[in-house]
Amino acid sequence: MVELLVEMGADPTIYTADRGCSAVDVARDKGHKEVVEILERGDAVLTAARRGEIKHLESLLQKGATMNYRDQYGLTALHIAAIKGHQDAVAILLEYGMGVE
Repeated sequence: MVELLVEMGADPTIYTADRGCSAVDVARDKGHKEVVEILERGDAVLTAARRGEIKHLESLLQKGATMNYRDQYGLTALHIAAIKGHQDAVAILLEYGMGVE
């Protein structure tokens, strides 16, 4: 269910107003290791795109990691790869179906 929600655009990095924690924080606190792993894959995609780590990025995408994850500024992996000038990372993200809107 978590994978589906993230794929549909749910943002696990949003903090709640009342408790000040994100979905990742809650999953960690509750000991849901599998959920934490799923949620952190999106962050790993951002990191690989930022660093231009093409093989790692492609490996994550092959395993079904989400491309919809956003950083604290609202940037996606595609934004970050483009900003950093990593043309190969941009190409891979587009090849895997990342929307340009």
